[in-house]
Amino acid sequence: MKSLTLINKNIHFIGIAGSGMIALAQYLRAWGRCKVTGSEIRETLAAKDLLLQGINISFSHHEDNVKEADIVVYSSAISDSNCELRYAKKHKLACFSRGEFLAELMALYQRQVVIAGTHGKTTTTGMLIHISDAAGVTPSFMIGGELPPYHINGRYSESSTFIAESDESDGSFLLLKPSHIILNNLEAEHLHYYKSPDNLFQAFNTFFHQSLEHKSKIVINYDAPQLVSIAKSLDHKNFVSFSIDHLDSDFTARNIAFNQDSSSFDLYQENVFKGTIHLNLIGRHNIYNALAACSLSLTMGLSISYIQKGLQSFQGVKRRIQHICTHNNIQVYDDYGHHPTEIEATLDGLKQSKKSPITCVFQPHRYSRVKEHMEDFHNAFNHADRVFITPIYSANEVNKDDSLMETMITGIQERSNCEVSYFNSFDDIIGHLISIVKSGDIVITMGAGDIYKVSNELATHYQNL
Repeated sequence: MKSLTLINKNIHFIGIAGSGMIALAQYLRAWGRCKVTGSEIRETLAAKDLLLQGINISFSHHEDNVKEADIVVYSSAISDSNCELRYAKKHKLACFSRGEFLAELMALYQRQVVIAGTHGKTTTTGMLIHISDAAGVTPSFMIGGELPPYHINGRYSESSTFIAESDESDGSFLLLKPSHIILNNLEAEHLHYYKSPDNLFQAFNTFFHQSLEHKSKIVINYDAPQLVSIAKSLDHKNFVSFSIDHLDSDFTARNIAFNQDSSSFDLYQENVFKGTIHLNLIGRHNIYNALAACSLSLTMGLSISYIQKGLQSFQGVKRRIQHICTHNNIQVYDDYGHHPTEIEATLDGLKQSKKSPITCVFQPHRYSRVKEHMEDFHNAFNHADRVFITPIYSANEVNKDDSLMETMITGIQERSNCEVSYFNSFDDIIGHLISIVKSGDIVITMGAGDIYKVSNELATHYQNL
């Protein structure tokens, strides 16, 4: 890192265990030339992992936590009324939002690679990191999930390349000035921040224009209508396209095949066969993710052999169709999917590859998201045989509509060909799963909250038998 302003500084993270904050803290810890501290209000597994990595964390918010800090970084979940942030601003400490700090770090690198879009960012970012490592690039990176086999979210290296997953949830991706970009897809999401789909699409339009002004190389999914609409409105051709459905795109995936635990496709560039790509992942959505990573890798000049090697070794990202355990031919998975499109894609991938009965345990995330996408949630579970629904994980939102859960459950029952049940507690769900799941079944927990505890507890139960 070239910046002298961070050397020997005390850098404090408010809300250090958030997915984006973890990556920043791990990056600086690996850099090793500054002191990293943080605060959290709960002793989560992520926070405990940071403690094991040697990062000092206070499990409360108090102004004493920042009195020795030179720089304060805060997550988007931290309000202006937070006592630590108030103290830092009052005493004129250097304060950065998570997005601002990431932008400052990335600006130090010659090659700044950003993966953006509504779905698939974390997996695509992980794939690109694996390909880059196989090619000997060994980039610094920040990713929104724990990446096996490294078991970290962020890494510092001496490389001139930095790969980062962007965050559109708070608009901070507009602060980035990448040299290379993947745009996976675009749907209405994060409307608690943007207020309307048009505002979200306008933000991406701005990102497009900014990137072209910086002469960024953009790789865009030509099967994503909203992205294509934005791209075609620009009088510029500084981007390349990838597609499954449009064979006239620059990069295409053909002869797609799905197996029980893997998939493959033939990669073409401008109708020229480049090689067969083998994945240890299932689902059409992961074909798109891999195709995006392949397209950018070839655009950056990496060879097909490195691409094949990197993707062959990629085992996925934590909480993305993550296999938790197998007991008596019962397979248990966990997934972060919380948007209807993600849920449908994941369940479709499991059904297509496994061809087994699926019990989906779904924890809705945010009252606003449930309300915004209610109709889509009704149609998202067609590939499940049973759906168990928990109370909504609020993410600090206040519920203003007591009918949300009833509307969701009734709609899924009417539109989907599956059994739907509501459970008030995780213990009730686990007990019911133990009593009804049989050999050959699949159980998958889904949601962005703490629903992973159900799959972990189920695995513990099976291990203790």
